[in-house]
Amino acid sequence: MPPRPDSPIPPILAAALAAVDPAAAVRRALHRQGETLIVRDRSYDLAAFRRLIVIGAGKAGAPMAQAVAEVLGDHIDDGFVVVKYEHTLASGQVAAPLRLVEAGHPTP
Repeated sequence: MPPRPDSPIPPILAAALAAVDPAAAVRRALHRQGETLIVRDRSYDLAAFRRLIVIGAGKAGAPMAQAVAEVLGDHIDDGFVVVKYEHTLASGQVAAPLRLVEAGHPTP
């Protein structure tokens, strides 16, 4: 049975899903002001680093890597993210030079 039109459930569910969206979580914690990368309450001068390499793993790795790529753009020199099988992005691609690799746990 679908919820009633005046039910508070759909907006509550939508808010809950938005709050746990992995890409949104990265965007809340990581942003750039010019050549300064801000991670929560810390700042990093991107010009002070010769190379920037992104490494990640996990089921939410693909959308998180995409969000990192959106924030850092061409500052990223390389990147490797391992995701669970069938947990890549809908497009199957993440922004270059990041690479996604699907993997799983071995069967005991």
